[in-house]
Amino acid sequence: MIRLALISSQRALAEDPAGVFGDISTVLTGGETVLAGLPGLAGKAAKVAGTAGRIVDPLNVVTKPLAAGAAGGIPFFG
Repeated sequence: MIRLALISSQRALAEDPAGVFGDISTVLTGGETVLAGLPGLAGKAAKVAGTAGRIVDPLNVVTKPLAAGAAGGIPFFG
């Protein structure tokens, strides 16, 4: 059973890496949202998971340069 899951995961990663990383990002950042209010170690772990989720988010490839451009860092027009 585990072997089939690993093979399926490898195939999904090879065929749709952005989708796989998007799913991972959703789980991690969603976990941060739910657990961030907890005190102590659980709250800190949730924040770390949220940071990891933002790192693997495939949309950052698009949104980071656009945010820099909107802030005046990159002149898109003119």
